[in-house]
Parts: sequence; structure tokens; C-alpha cells
Amino acid sequence: MSYRTPANIEQWLAGAANDYSSFTSLITLPHKTHENRTCHALKIASGTNSSRPGIFFQGGIHAGELASPDILLHFIWVLAEAYKGKYDIVISGSNGTKTFTKATVKALVETFDIIVFPLMNPDGRQFAMTPATPSDPNYELYTMWRKNRRVLMPNPDELYVGVDLNRNYDYVWKISDYFAAASAVNQNGILTNVDGKDYQGDEPASEPETQNSKYIFDHFPNIGYFIDMHSPFQRITYIWNDCKEQTEYTYMNFQNGLYKNYRGTWQYIEYIPPKDLQLAKKLANALHDGIVTVNGTDYPVTPGTNDYAYPGASVNYAYSRHFVNSSLKKVIGLTLETPGGTQNFYAPDFDTCTHPITFPEVTAGLLEFCVCVLGLQ
Repeated sequence: MSYRTPANIEQWLAGAANDYSSFTSLITLPHKTHENRTCHALKIASGTNSSRPGIFFQGGIHAGELASPDILLHFIWVLAEAYKGKYDIVISGSNGTKTFTKATVKALVETFDIIVFPLMNPDGRQFAMTPATPSDPNYELYTMWRKNRRVLMPNPDELYVGVDLNRNYDYVWKISDYFAAASAVNQNGILTNVDGKDYQGDEPASEPETQNSKYIFDHFPNIGYFIDMHSPFQRITYIWNDCKEQTEYTYMNFQNGLYKNYRGTWQYIEYIPPKDLQLAKKLANALHDGIVTVNGTDYPVTPGTNDYAYPGASVNYAYSRHFVNSSLKKVIGLTLETPGGTQNFYAPDFDTCTHPITFPEVTAGLLEFCVCVLGLQ
């Protein structure tokens, strides 16, 4: 067994939309990638209540982090099969069993629009899955690739290809406007140089893949909860990612021009309303608790800036939208990182989940996250 290719993932989504047609729909995203691929998401929902809350799961933003698209397909399969068959979801592992009753499954599918975008960056994934062996001089280049495949300069070598899509969203995007020159985020200019592994692009949301993600937020304005899936650091982080959070000084926020160039210094900490921070932590802990029940795998819950700060991230963009435009719904976002997930880590397919990167435990976490949101309604 191996990870699914971009073509396999698209075929699987189309098949799921057909197999579960009474309560799923395929979402064709409008922006083709640089290598001319069309991406799709899947909505799981039964009923037409216009006031339904939306939950959005996204994966595959970084090319070489191969696990999340396959995990999200497994999540779709488990939830859809249980709803269609009207049975409990029982997820067992070495540490215990997590059960979601058929009544809970019914409530999730009939209360929410659950939108799953498994593979945001298919071009990058295809490149990261290029057949290679450790003796190949390009092996590390392939397996550790994270960006899309936009050609940045004529006749380039690989140093001049690609934008890091999780630096490309429209939130404190321009480093010179928001970050101190000496801050770690600007070290060596890796975000602003076209040969940098984290190159953020020419402008906010310059990339079709980022625009597809933004389309989902715009097209489904009922989305109030969001998880962006990554690997390999085995953790759960909550907003913000660009700066440490604080709940006291309301004026210290990303819209206040008085704090231009202050990020990365002790003088600036990003404001978040106390109730929002409390909710983000509650959801993060629900995700954690659902995962740990199955195999005892601990995914520490930490602030988004636990290791380093960075601009243009998906979860920051999602949450910041309602500050910029008060007519938009507030979106509480988390980042989930599973262990492993690069080409040189074996992972099973749906039904033989024995590898430490286990689809069942993460599926249990995602379901528990949904149940936590259900309790907020």
C-alpha cells in the first residue's frame, strides 16, 4: 500500500460523491493549478436548513506532507458509511475504543455542512511522489518539497520554482509592513526570495490553490470552524501563528498601523478576545482527546507560535476575516500535524491501519472535534 496520487484522490472523491449522492456533493473549485489540474472538495450534509453551521477540513497544502489527504479520505469514508448504514462508528486501538453512536452520526450529518478539501496542492504532491530512491541525488528535493509548482523565473532550476501556499494567504502578508527587520520570520529573507523554501509569492493569494481555498470560505459563508492538516510534528496548535496571543490590549491588533514593524519584538503581542481563545483551546483539546483515546498517542496542544512565527497562514486568514469585514462569520481555526507523512514513511490504505501514522486515531479526533462543535449549537 502507498499514499494516493493526485489522480487517485480525485477519482476517489468523484466515486464518493456518486456512492453517497443522497447526502454528499462534489464541489468543483474554479481555479486550475499551474499544471492545469482541477481540484475538488466534498460536502457532507443532509438537509437544506439555511442556518446550518459549516465545518471545513483541509489537507495537502504542503506537498511532501503526504499523510493528510489520505487521512481525510478515510474520515469521509468512515462518516459516510456509518450515516448511510445507520450504525455506530467504533474505532478501536491499543489504548481503548472510541464510539460515536448512530444518533451522533445522524446529528453531525444533519446539523452541519462538513466540507472536506483533501488535496489543496496536487501539483506539489505529484512532484513529491516522483519515484526515487535514497541514492538518487534528488531524493531529498522530491520528498521534502513543500511548495506548489509555479515557475518563478524563465528556464529555472528547482530553486526558482514554487510558492509556499501556507505563507500566501492575505493576513499580515507583507513582511516589511508587519515584522521587525531582525525578527526570526525574516531571517535570510527566505519568505521574500524566490529561491526560498518558504517563498510567500508576489502578492497575497497570488496562487490558484490559495484562491481555491479562499473560494470555499467565500462560497460557504456559514463556515465557523476550520482545521488545516499538516505533518510531521504530531501536535495541535491554535491561533495566532504570526505572533504570541494576548487577551487584554484590544488596540494591539493586526489592523492597527501604529504597530507597523513590531512583530518579532517583545513590544507586540496579538490581541484575541478571551472567549475566542477559550473556545480555540476547548476545540483543540477535544481534538486531542479524541485522538489519544484510540492508541494513547499524545498530540500536545500549543499556541501557533510555539516554535516560530510566520505570516500568511491559512488559520490566521480564516480567523482574521471577520475583523476585516464584520459581516463575515467568525472562523475558529486549528492546525493539526500528524506524525511522519513524507514519501519515505510507509502508510497503509484505509483498511490496514497498523502504521504509527494511523488513520483511525486521527479520524476519531476529527469526529470528536465535530461533536464538540455540535455541543456549542
